Amino acid sequence: MTAPTNIFIEAHMFDHGFEGSGSFIAGLYRALLAAHPDRYALVVGGLHPERALAALGNPEQARAAPYRTDNRIARLAVDIPRIMREERIDFAHFQYFTPIVKQCAWIVTIHDVLFNDFPEFFPKNYRRMRNILFPLSARRADILTTVSRYSRDRIAHWYGIDPSRIAITPNGVEPADTAAGQAVAAGRPDGRYLICVSRFEPRKNQAAVLEAFVAQQLWERGISLVFVGARTLQSPAFDAAWAQAPEAARAAVRFLSGLSSQDLAALIAGAEVAVYPSLAEGFGLPPLEAIAQGVPCACAKVTAMADFDFLEPFFFDPAQPDALGQVIARMLDAPQQARAQAAAARTRMLEEYAWARAAETLHRKIDAHLRSRR
Repeated sequence: MTAPTNIFIEAHMFDHGFEGSGSFIAGLYRALLAAHPDRYALVVGGLHPERALAALGNPEQARAAPYRTDNRIARLAVDIPRIMREERIDFAHFQYFTPIVKQCAWIVTIHDVLFNDFPEFFPKNYRRMRNILFPLSARRADILTTVSRYSRDRIAHWYGIDPSRIAITPNGVEPADTAAGQAVAAGRPDGRYLICVSRFEPRKNQAAVLEAFVAQQLWERGISLVFVGARTLQSPAFDAAWAQAPEAARAAVRFLSGLSSQDLAALIAGAEVAVYPSLAEGFGLPPLEAIAQGVPCACAKVTAMADFDFLEPFFFDPAQPDALGQVIARMLDAPQQARAQAAAARTRMLEEYAWARAAETLHRKIDAHLRSRR
């Protein structure tokens, strides 16, 4: 029997909560092992690798490789090279950042380079460091992937890489648990509510959601607004909108973060309408997660989200001041029609954005690389 291909997964992102890059790793490798259970063995690196293993479903084909430090430089320079030697790794999968020393074939995923297209949303030092390290990682990769056509084209543009070198392994969405809509999530308000799921930073544009909520005076209709996400960067526009909002409107707004995946799913499922107003994304998973629950989602038609053509009934132009409020009002005023449109979008979305498709793309790339070395 042929020995399985050993893939090391750099999974430090699971050490500090659950974020988009963790969702990507969990969904991609669950699907890869489901499709090829005897072909791959995973070695999962992290300070708390058991968290990543749990997200993967604790498969028998995966084992933990604990780090000894939480320092990024030491992790890349010491911990990972040690694991490479001890575990006889065939491929190592990194997101964005890679070690100096290359000991095996590399799979590198760069989700986006938004800091180049939208520099106003990112600190100067943030941009400078990534524009040194990201192209190095990309050019040294044996398999280079990203999550959308938009990101592929922008990576190719900024770093002078042939687009054909960049494989698209998009995020997937799994069919929602039908029980989620009946569960009561922590922090769920009574009655009807809108939900906006995204960490707080200027490009996420939560200010537009609050302004639309206030302009429509939705609290007077008994509708609440729920923001889910940590504040990772200062958001002056949101703070200004909050300061100007009437006290009654602010009383109808909730801020939540650190929810379990189960509570988040239940919270989304219970919403009347979801809103995703982001001005720039390399993919944009929250609107797909809402549609998976059958919840209509107002979505900005920009950057990678413009590819979600099944969301056409729910798109709006964030450059138009009243556009978001009009879409929200239309969905609230005709909820049955909005739900029917969401159901139709859900069918198409689950066909186009399945983890199995991304996993098969990665599998083919690995196979091609192994054949090229024979």
